[in-house]
Amino acid sequence: GENLEKTSIYYPDLSIGFLWYFIIPRIASYHLGFNLSHLNFPRESFIGENNLLNPRATIHGGTKININYKTSFNPKFVIFYQNRSSEFNAGGNLEYILVKDARNNLKLFTGAWYRFSNSAIVIGGMEYNGVRVSVSYDLNVRSAKKNIGGKSALEFSVSYILGFLKPALQQYCPKFE
Repeated sequence: GENLEKTSIYYPDLSIGFLWYFIIPRIASYHLGFNLSHLNFPRESFIGENNLLNPRATIHGGTKININYKTSFNPKFVIFYQNRSSEFNAGGNLEYILVKDARNNLKLFTGAWYRFSNSAIVIGGMEYNGVRVSVSYDLNVRSAKKNIGGKSALEFSVSYILGFLKPALQQYCPKFE
């Protein structure tokens, strides 16, 4: 058995960011954002060590291109930079609306991403009335194989999209995954 010194932690963590969002109704939407996290260099520790969290910069963006009234293509990217480490992910999803009426909204989606110099990711799932369920497989490639024995990861995700936006605008809300 493990003997943990603490079973919970608390520390203030300051971040700031912005999101630019532009819509061309029924055709496309675009977003670009920037975030700075850990501005106050918080110290966190779960097992008694004193770890300093260095600031992290994140840049993300993408577009949703409506192919027709039921199908859209959503290419996106995200870049992380913290200390001397960086990560660049790019990919996209294809989304198909099965049902959309006053009471129900059912979508299916599938996509692929690439985490440069590390892994390829495939994703698929569905969204029903704001509840999004997805399954993704992270296949390690290149240099990561020697570091972790070539292991890959299967991930399951469930998220709820808050419904405080007007229904006409909710279809353009960007999803960051």
